[in-house]
Amino acid sequence: MPRAFKPEERELIKRDIMKAGKDLFAMHGIKKTNVEDIARAAGIAKGSFYLFFNSKEELFMDIMEELERGSKEKIEAQFLTPGVSPREAIKGLLRYEMEMIEREPVFRIIMDKDEYLNLLRRLPQSRVDAHLKNDRDHNITLFLHYMRGDKKKKYTPDAVAGIMKSLFFSLLHKEEIGRDVFPQVLDLMIDLICDGLIQE
Repeated sequence: MPRAFKPEERELIKRDIMKAGKDLFAMHGIKKTNVEDIARAAGIAKGSFYLFFNSKEELFMDIMEELERGSKEKIEAQFLTPGVSPREAIKGLLRYEMEMIEREPVFRIIMDKDEYLNLLRRLPQSRVDAHLKNDRDHNITLFLHYMRGDKKKKYTPDAVAGIMKSLFFSLLHKEEIGRDVFPQVLDLMIDLICDGLIQE
C-alpha cells in the first residue's frame, strides 16, 4: 500500500507528476504514455500515482486546464487593452489562441482525432461536462461584453458558444478542409465571427 505523504510533500510530488506527465504526453501522446512511465519519471511508485490522480487522462486534463488558465490571462492582458478596437482586439486574441493551440505540444495532442475521442471515452462524463461548460462560459462572457443592441437580441449565448466551438473544432478537420488553404479559412472564419457579433 502506498505510504501517506505530508501536505507539503503532496504539493511537491503533484508538481513533479504534472511535469513528468506534460513531458511524456508531449513526446508520446496520451495513449502511448502509461502510468508506470509517469511515476518513474516523477520518482514515485506506480501505486502512489493514484493518491494524486485517478487516471492518466485525469492528469492530462489537469495539465491542459492549468495551461489554459495561464494562457487566457496572458492573452487577455495582451489584447484587451484600452484604445484598441474591440473587434480587432478579439480577432487578434482568437488568432493568437488558435496559433498557441497548434504550437503548444499538450494542446496539439487533442487536435489528433483519435487521441481526442479516446480521451473523451476514458474521462468521467462529469469532468468532460465541467470542462466544456468552463470553455463555454469564458467565450460567452468575452463576446457578450462587446455585443450590443440587435446583436444581443438576435444571437443567444448558446449560439455564440456554438460558433466558438465550431471554430476550435475546425482544427480537427484540417485534412478535410485542405492543409494549404486552412490558414485562409481560419482567418475568414475569425473575421466573419467577429464582424458578425461585435458592433462598434
